[in-house]
Amino acid sequence: MPTVDAARRACEALDRPARYEGLTDHQAQDRLRTDLLELLLRLVTAPPVPDPLGALREALDRQIAIPATEHDLRKQLGAGYERLSEQAPRTALREHTTLERALLDNAYRARPFAFGHGRGEQRQGRLRGWLPGRLRGRAADPAAANAESVER
Repeated sequence: MPTVDAARRACEALDRPARYEGLTDHQAQDRLRTDLLELLLRLVTAPPVPDPLGALREALDRQIAIPATEHDLRKQLGAGYERLSEQAPRTALREHTTLERALLDNAYRARPFAFGHGRGEQRQGRLRGWLPGRLRGRAADPAAANAESVER
C-alpha cells in the first residue's frame, strides 16, 4: 500500500528529469506520469490519511503539480492511458492490438464516474434542437414563419 511519503518521493523523482536534467522525450514523460498517477489513485482509493492529496500537496514543492481532487486525478489518468494506447505499435500482431485494447480498457476504467457522457459540445438540455413553438408547427419568431411559408 502506497504512503504519502512514497508518493512525495515519486513526484520529486519524476519532476527532477523534466525540470533539471532536460528530459524532452514526451512519450517517456507520458509513461512516467501515468505510472505516478496510478500510484496516486491507489493512495486515494485506500487512504491511510483522511486527505492524501492534500497531505501530499503540503509535503511537495509548490512547483510540482498534482491533481487537486480524485475526479481530476481520474481524468488525467484516463487521458494518460489514452496517450499510451496511441504509442502502441500499429501492426496486425496480436500482442500489439491486445496492448492497445488493454490500455484503452484502463482508460475507461480510470475515468471519473459520471451520469452523462459529453464530447466537448455544450449541453442545452433534454430537447437540444427544440425551439419554442416548433412542436406545433409554429416557428419561434414571425420572420422565420414568413420564411417557411414563402418556401412552401
